[in-house]
Amino acid sequence: MRGWLLLGLVLFIGCSPVPAARPTPLPISAEPILSAAPMDAQLACATRAPAPVTYSDFSPLTSNSPRTLFSVMQDARATIAAVNADAAVQPLTAPRAVGQIHLAADGSVLAYEIIQGPSPAHNSIEIRSVASTRGWRITPGGGCAIFGFALDDAGQRVVYGQVALRGRLKPSAWQVVIADLTAPESSRILRGEGETALIPIGWAAATNTILFRASLPFQASGNRGVWQAQPDGSHLRQLLRESDFVGEPRLSPDGRWLAYLASDAERLPKEYIASPGEPPANRIATINLLTGEKRTLAQTMQSFGDLAWSGTRLFFTEGIWTDNQFRYDKIQRVDVNASSPETRVTAAPTESIGSVRACQDDSVVYVVNRANESAVRWWKDGRVKTLLAEAGAEYRVLGCVW
Repeated sequence: MRGWLLLGLVLFIGCSPVPAARPTPLPISAEPILSAAPMDAQLACATRAPAPVTYSDFSPLTSNSPRTLFSVMQDARATIAAVNADAAVQPLTAPRAVGQIHLAADGSVLAYEIIQGPSPAHNSIEIRSVASTRGWRITPGGGCAIFGFALDDAGQRVVYGQVALRGRLKPSAWQVVIADLTAPESSRILRGEGETALIPIGWAAATNTILFRASLPFQASGNRGVWQAQPDGSHLRQLLRESDFVGEPRLSPDGRWLAYLASDAERLPKEYIASPGEPPANRIATINLLTGEKRTLAQTMQSFGDLAWSGTRLFFTEGIWTDNQFRYDKIQRVDVNASSPETRVTAAPTESIGSVRACQDDSVVYVVNRANESAVRWWKDGRVKTLLAEAGAEYRVLGCVW
């Protein structure tokens, strides 16, 4: 493994949150509207240019440094660090509370949300190159909060949502901002209308379009489908309805395909007992963003877990229903142009596989949990090596840096 891998480690201190209830279908009248805002537009949220930041406490990654990034959370604080194939670890950030974490498709830029208290108005986004000490910080306008963000494939542009906290019931109290980090003062603002806000989740390079997940801000109704629009807000259309998928869709590195999980209740194990939140996924599908073609890549009578892209290949975990829960014991790989999945990793009977990320050389870094221990392992050409292990912890893999 020549590259770095990005992972996350979580030490559980309390109970896991109860998933949100599955939403009702989105009424046509509630569909979002997105348009370019005129220069003199009266907007709910002011837009602030990204501010330059210099990180003096930590060294940038080099060709000889660890090449896998991960975050370690303890007492609600996370440290983002890197580990390589020799199990050498290098911190990249100080411990702090973080939310979303994104890595650019080419692995050169890391972005994460900083949580600074109970009010989302105090949260911000930091964006930094993994190979230098330079970066940017984005803060919301007064009385507003950042509502999701995404990077383009090279990490040079960031798109994020803003929503007005003092106008939670106001239909037009949200907007989308596109900031060019090579020209920070030239942000583009898209004005949103409607009670359903658009949350950026990806930037598709193949079509130069932005992908959004629609949601009702500050409500637990969750998913309102996946939408697509041009960077100027034009050609907004719905790709997937809320009933089409579960979990978080995954965009391929070239931005051509969007992979997503779906649930077919009739194919779930007979012993499965429904619980609050989204149902287990038992179908993996893709949509070609160039042609709109949808394909089913894999189906199971059990459940699928995490998804990870490597070129045109999709890695995923598959679980079995045992002891009243799903235990993910396999990592499989399927090519979007092929017909059947291939098993790459099989866990021991006492282990359950967590998050998975694939590297450019088709190797896989993944998390294994057993009893009170969590470990990060690297699979390449049929060989497995443990990179990290800690009792009472849970890791989350974030991605490879090359």
